[in-house]
Amino acid sequence: MIAFWKRECRGYFQSLVGYIFIAGVLCVIGANTYLTCLAGRIPSYETALASSALVFLLMVPILTMRLFSEDRKDNVLLFFYSLPLRLGSLVLGKYLALLTILVIPLVISVVYPLVLSAFGTLSVGIIASTYLGFFAMGAALLSIGLFFAALLENQVAASAVTFIVLLASYLMPTLAASIPNSALVSLISLAVLALIFALIWFLLTRSWKGALIAAAVVCVPACLVYFLYPAALEGLLSTLMGALSVYSRFASFEEGILDLTALIYYVTLTALMLFLTVQVLESRRFR
Repeated sequence: MIAFWKRECRGYFQSLVGYIFIAGVLCVIGANTYLTCLAGRIPSYETALASSALVFLLMVPILTMRLFSEDRKDNVLLFFYSLPLRLGSLVLGKYLALLTILVIPLVISVVYPLVLSAFGTLSVGIIASTYLGFFAMGAALLSIGLFFAALLENQVAASAVTFIVLLASYLMPTLAASIPNSALVSLISLAVLALIFALIWFLLTRSWKGALIAAAVVCVPACLVYFLYPAALEGLLSTLMGALSVYSRFASFEEGILDLTALIYYVTLTALMLFLTVQVLESRRFR
């Protein structure tokens, strides 16, 4: 695992990708700090940091899209498959490299509140809480990008899908407030989610039969509930969208609240994405 971590870190700094990510995060945090705290005269660095979370929409797809595509192109993955190697070590090594690239700009950005402290009093506790939430959210988003990089063989497709998923997560709270709460809308949404789940299952197994079964596992119970007790589906979509949004969980950290529920959510999501990434690689090992 350590060898894979070193290899990926070396790769990021031998190319421009690592530098682009670090510079992008620092520039966005710096710009928001200036606009909020200096130009806006609002002594709230945590607000500036929270506003910078949008940087992940662009930076995560750029950082993760090359993780497996270059290994496939250079036949490195085939070499790894031929070894008595646990692919979990490979995935963890790559993910630790992503976390390393994430931590670097966050550590450097600590200079910003130190400079601001010369002009006024800042709340160290709230800033620390915001940094923790920012890191936890970034770690979860990076795990999503890692999964799609493994799932899709084309790096442009992986980058595009990652961006769409992250954008959808960001817009979920807004969309949830505007979507009708009818049972029919919830049923249609569950059907769409079932199709997406079936497509992912097919990409993992290359089995249409298994994909159809996976879709039926979601669709059949949803249809039964709709016809037997439709009230149970009312408002389900809005509830799910609000609960699944990665970005909405970050709000409590900005207020200085150490939200254990949100931390558990981020850790669980990260673990799930890493597990699925390993399964993607394992499913292709013996093809």
